[in-house]
Amino acid sequence: MSKTSKTRKHAEKMKDKRARKAARRREYESYRDSKDNSKRRRRQKATKSHTKMRAHSHPNGNCGNIGCRLCNPYNLVF
Repeated sequence: MSKTSKTRKHAEKMKDKRARKAARRREYESYRDSKDNSKRRRRQKATKSHTKMRAHSHPNGNCGNIGCRLCNPYNLVF
């Protein structure tokens, strides 16, 4: 391949790449503006249910984790 054809091919690839990135940026901005980011909501729901499940901490008692070495001394998982 000649240098001009390589340069032209590279320019076309970069143009396509910039277009893809701009499209993704617009998509993410639309999510942000519409407050329809389902991943964030899913994370918040998971955190809330997780904190409710583990009501105890180690100073107060069992944390509820079956893999915890402090709560289950016979657990040999490292």
